[in-house]
Amino acid sequence: MFNLTMLLHILEPVTTLAARAYVIGGEIFTISTILFGLNMLASLCEKVYDAGIAVGTFYRTYCHQFTKWAAIRFAVLLVMTSELAWHGIKYTYRNKHRILYKLNIMRNQVGSWFVYKSPDWTNSSLRAGLPGHSIDW
Repeated sequence: MFNLTMLLHILEPVTTLAARAYVIGGEIFTISTILFGLNMLASLCEKVYDAGIAVGTFYRTYCHQFTKWAAIRFAVLLVMTSELAWHGIKYTYRNKHRILYKLNIMRNQVGSWFVYKSPDWTNSSLRAGLPGHSIDW
């Protein structure tokens, strides 16, 4: 029994040392994982920066002049079309009754192109059965 008690007293510092080694190992693993992640993030930032430099250099060398030219022309086109639309809206609002009168005349004219006019319709005997027409015997 004496040997077992003495053996337990010897093993207690060993188990404590093993537990401390396990905790320190876990902390080292956690710190190294965090550092690895930060290193990977820094490398990613560096690659994105290099890609941005390459794209920016390409853009300034080959695309900037055309893009600037197209943006200016598009802005001018937008301003001019909006100005013309505004003038058209004002004209339409001021002359709405005259425009509506002319559109009705045009609509009636186009509608008359698609109406069949029978030559027999002019014969008064065919219209005799209609209200307002009498038959002359």
